[in-house]
Amino acid sequence: QDRENLRTMAYLPAVNNRERTFAPSELYIGSKELLELNLPIILLLKWPSDEQLSADSPDGKFLLTLGCHVDPPLQPFFKHLSSKDDIISDEMRMKCLKFICKRLQPGGSYERDWKKSASSLRRFNFLPCTRKDPFGDGTLVKDLCSPGECYSDAASQLMGFVVIDAELDRKSGRSLGACFQLAPKPAPQMLVKRLLEIVATAKMLLENSGKDEESDKLRSTVLSLFEEVFSYLSSRSNDFNSLHIKSLQKEEFVPVKEKGGKIGWYRPHEVYFSESEDEIISLLFHSVGFSPFLAAVGVKSEASIQDILHRLVAKPQDVLSVVGVEKYTNLLHRIASEPIRNPSKELLSSPFLIAYKQDDSEDGEAEAVARPVLAKAEDICLIDNSFFGRMFPVLSAPHETDLESLYFRFGSRYISKSVNKRFRIIGQQRESTNLTKSFSQRLAERKGLLCSQKNASRPLVSDAARLLDESTLEIIEVERIQAIYSLGVYEKVQQVT
Repeated sequence: QDRENLRTMAYLPAVNNRERTFAPSELYIGSKELLELNLPIILLLKWPSDEQLSADSPDGKFLLTLGCHVDPPLQPFFKHLSSKDDIISDEMRMKCLKFICKRLQPGGSYERDWKKSASSLRRFNFLPCTRKDPFGDGTLVKDLCSPGECYSDAASQLMGFVVIDAELDRKSGRSLGACFQLAPKPAPQMLVKRLLEIVATAKMLLENSGKDEESDKLRSTVLSLFEEVFSYLSSRSNDFNSLHIKSLQKEEFVPVKEKGGKIGWYRPHEVYFSESEDEIISLLFHSVGFSPFLAAVGVKSEASIQDILHRLVAKPQDVLSVVGVEKYTNLLHRIASEPIRNPSKELLSSPFLIAYKQDDSEDGEAEAVARPVLAKAEDICLIDNSFFGRMFPVLSAPHETDLESLYFRFGSRYISKSVNKRFRIIGQQRESTNLTKSFSQRLAERKGLLCSQKNASRPLVSDAARLLDESTLEIIEVERIQAIYSLGVYEKVQQVT
């Protein structure tokens, strides 16, 4: 009964409260470290002896059996440290963190409570951290944050992530990040999210920047920032999985400085690395500096045939004006070097092929000047008959085998198969004249030679001899014969001699 009275009765004085006395369970045995903290959240036992009372002394051990405490509980301790008022100096906060960290070590008095309630305890904003605005001047802003929202890797700070104050470890002599189980680096999904947030902010700032020197400075800041961001993300490339990559491939997050100084935003597959030696890349496509991260998400060093074809089909006139006829034709040669199966309707309907149109010369002579134009494949003729090519004002394909094959696959036709030919007799028709008899006699004399396969470069028809028989063949003399050639709306007449 006496022991129970000692446990429950309020008879002990406190160092930091002289208004009344307290029961043992309300007081803490003040070690030297705890006394230095001067915590307002606990009551320290006032020991009448001049000697320092410790939990290991006989008196201390007895007081512990009565209910006195040694270390403050973590939850009110963290709540106290979360105060942003000036009542806690930086020096005192450092001492408190060292006090806690020492007892979080294996076998420490806080180890079990931390493991048991870590999820709730990690929500308190008690850690001194720093953050900086990615678009700012680099000034570090100090703040108190929870272990769950800050990181120990200072490199992530350039993306606006909160990191533990670098001065803490130097002053404490401990790795406080490891002590409070801070994540060293942001998780990949957090990096993806933050990257897109930075992109959205950059677009908004640029949109509202105007056209003065400040806007030029902002554009320079944005480009420099993303160069650093991509460099940091390159150091984390191995952390991204296929889902992260696919989500980024759909986003316009790559900034490119365009003509006039403006910044355009593109998906990874729409830009290429500027280190490429291919001149076409720099002329046709937007380029950026090499980055392992950008390479991982789809930026390529060289444009594929499909990339080139897509660009030509989408904006043929723009491409032609940039590269010129010679380089444009070289692009078509590159496309012709690879088989393209099942061309799309968009491709077949696009006027992206080089053709040559004959313009009459100014002096009115027959010879015409051919000039390059862009046209659809179905509107272009493959000239396999130069006579027809000169006869009709057609768009002609370049006289190069690989391009003719390419144009044919896309729908161009050979002119020899497109021209229709028929004959028209002019004047009287006469039979049994001296000319018809003479011609008939010569045919009869040479019938054997004409019907011999040995004298023919091509196979003879099965009834060749019968066709030259007098009973079958009718020979007529006429005054004139006209050959009529037609192609589309055009018709040409030639006198047959």
